[in-house]
Amino acid sequence: MYNLLKAEIYKLKYSKELLICLVGLFVLSAINIYYGNIEGAKSTLASQSREMFGLMACTLFAVTYVGKDSLTKTISYTLTSGQSRGRVILSKYCCFLIASTIILIMNYILMGGLYSIFYGWGQLFNSEELYFLIAYIMLGIYFDLCIVSIPFFICILVNTSSLAMALSCGFIGLILSLSQMPWDTVAYSIASKDTSLGILPIIFIIGFLLVTIILYLACSYCFNNKDI
Repeated sequence: MYNLLKAEIYKLKYSKELLICLVGLFVLSAINIYYGNIEGAKSTLASQSREMFGLMACTLFAVTYVGKDSLTKTISYTLTSGQSRGRVILSKYCCFLIASTIILIMNYILMGGLYSIFYGWGQLFNSEELYFLIAYIMLGIYFDLCIVSIPFFICILVNTSSLAMALSCGFIGLILSLSQMPWDTVAYSIASKDTSLGILPIIFIIGFLLVTIILYLACSYCFNNKDI
């Protein structure tokens, strides 16, 4: 398992897909800064556009990086070397989570950090705001990783790259268009120490985790029984 994960991280280190996603985020943030308003970085950090950019970038990475393994038969070569399917999918999922975390953190830095340089935070930045910043980013990354895990599962199970891209982008697009991003509202509420939502934040945190675990187990089961 350690060697598999080490090999995946080594491949990630020299991948063009991650770099392309990061460059794309930089371009989008530069456009956002150029057309920025006077509300400040806090409002921009909590905006829906920032959330959309992060989710789409992680989905693009899943399609181009993870889906590439199915196209080039890399998974088949790994399995024929004697590695179990369970360890292969776990190592790839861990590597995907690492890459997605890098993408999401960079998204926060570009959309919030750079924006604050030009327009400020929007209010006095004290210890309360520091707590908000740390809590909001950590919770946002947690929820986003659960959401973008679904495109990863799709790319693992679907061998056709074009179909995997259509299904992954369609899923993320459907979520963004039909929902008001309640997970982001929950993250903002917790970071702001707002107790008006009651136990809803706890339900969201536990629910996202349970759904992700169930989907991972289902994906792992299907992967173990599919023809590669």
